[in-house]
Amino acid sequence: MMAKDPLEPDAATSGTSGSEGAGSWRHDPATRLPQGIEEHTGARIARVRKSRHLTQRELADKSHVSYSTITKVEQGNMPASPSVTGALARALSVPVSD
Repeated sequence: MMAKDPLEPDAATSGTSGSEGAGSWRHDPATRLPQGIEEHTGARIARVRKSRHLTQRELADKSHVSYSTITKVEQGNMPASPSVTGALARALSVPVSD
């Protein structure tokens, strides 16, 4: 039996009714982003943040992204949305692609 991809919607969320659409992110503390050869976005954010000598709270204040969101993204418990990625990249003075 193959393991289910944690980012794929299950049958309960793939229908057309309900508030969650197919492929929407469902927060489940037991589900973490896939850990591959490359760093996930949150790990890269944490690495750059630390190189700038900023705490998560300082980055939250500077980027106007909540502390809670930054914590979850850095830990790999939540994917970074494009708007969060952009705000953090601007606050850290790095290109979004980094």
